[in-house]
Amino acid sequence: DGDDGDGAIPGPVLDQVAVHVRGRELTPLARLETVRTTVTLHDADGRAVAEFADDRVTGSDVRGGTVRAWHEWEVELLPDAPAKRKQRTALLDLIERHVLDAGARPSDSASKLARALGADALGRQAPAGPALPDPATLTKESPAADVARAILARGVRDLVAADPHVRADEHDAVHRMRVAVRRLRSALRTHQDVIDPAATAPVRAELTALGAVLGDARDMEVLRDRVVWSVVEHDTETVPDHVGDALHDVLDERYHRARERVIRALSSARYVALLDDLDRLVADPPLAHDATAPAGPALHAALRRDAERI
Repeated sequence: DGDDGDGAIPGPVLDQVAVHVRGRELTPLARLETVRTTVTLHDADGRAVAEFADDRVTGSDVRGGTVRAWHEWEVELLPDAPAKRKQRTALLDLIERHVLDAGARPSDSASKLARALGADALGRQAPAGPALPDPATLTKESPAADVARAILARGVRDLVAADPHVRADEHDAVHRMRVAVRRLRSALRTHQDVIDPAATAPVRAELTALGAVLGDARDMEVLRDRVVWSVVEHDTETVPDHVGDALHDVLDERYHRARERVIRALSSARYVALLDDLDRLVADPPLAHDATAPAGPALHAALRRDAERI
C-alpha cells in the first residue's frame, strides 16, 4: 500500500529502515500482492483460539521481470488461546496435522520476499572488523576492551532500535532513545582508560547535541501529559473545559514543534555520521592503556572514579 506505481518506496517503509540505510538510495527489489482470506478457529467452548489465513500471493521480481504466484497457509494464535506453552504447542501441532492431511507442505522459503526473488533465504552481510565478544562469555579476567565493546554494542543496538519508533511518534519512544544516548555517553566517559578519550571526544559531543534535542521533546511530552492528566482530566470542576482544551492545544503544539526538531536531527547528515562513527567504535575502537588489562580491576577503578565525581 502507498506505492503509486512509479517505483517510489512508501514513506512509512523508509522510516522503518532509515537508521540502517543512512541516506543511501533504495530501489524496489520486488512487488508483492496478497489476497487473504481468514477463518477464525474456535475451541469446544466457543473461544476464538486461532486465525487461519489463506493467502494467494503474486510476487514480481522487479530486477528481472519474473512473476511468481503461489498459495500460502498461515496460522496465528489469538489472545484466548491456551496460556501454557505445552498446550499452545499441542494446538498448533493439531492444526498442522489437519493442513498437512489436506495437502499442504512446509514452505521451503523463509519469506514471501525471498520467494518473489526466487531465493530460499535472504542473506545478511557479516559486519566488518573484529568479531564482537559474546557477553555471556565475558568474565572479570576478560580484556577490558572486550567488555567495553560489548557495552557500547548494546547501547548502539538500543539507539538503533528506538529510531523507527521515534519517527512513528510512538509514546515514550523519545524517552527510550534519550536513555540510549545518555548511556552511550556515560559508557564512553567511564571507559576512557580503555578506549582513547581523545578519539571519542567528537562522538561524545555529537551524542550530547542529539541528547539535547531529544531532551527538549521529552520534556514537552512529559509536561503535556502531566498537565492533561492533572488538570484537564482530574480537575474538571475548577478548570473550565475551554481553558483545559486551550492548555492542551498549546502544550501539544509545543511538543510537536520539538518533535519536528527531533525528526530533522534524525534526517540529517550529522546523525548519519554519528551512527557510522559509533559503528566504527564498536567494530574497531582506538584503544587506551588499560585495553588489555583484566576487566575486573580496570572497570572497578573506572566506576570508583565515576562515583567520586558524582
